[in-house]
Amino acid sequence: MKQNPELKNAFRWKAETLPAKYKTGSVSYYQALEVALIGGLMFGAATFFLQEAFFAVSVLHWVMATIFGMLAIYIQLLIYKRTLQ
Repeated sequence: MKQNPELKNAFRWKAETLPAKYKTGSVSYYQALEVALIGGLMFGAATFFLQEAFFAVSVLHWVMATIFGMLAIYIQLLIYKRTLQ
């Protein structure tokens, strides 16, 4: 753009005016959310079935599987956010 000033109008953003990378309404955020939800669900299910293989099934196993699944979702979204910032 320094060599050809006419090109300034062709570009919407400059390096100083770029929008934020981490936006919760963007398509990439929804893709990361979908991956995190599926990963958390699978991790929770794996936790449940691993406990079922070694112990008798109880309500505690369901609670632990749910907590570990939600923790996996949170950690994945946290990693996504920190990667962009």
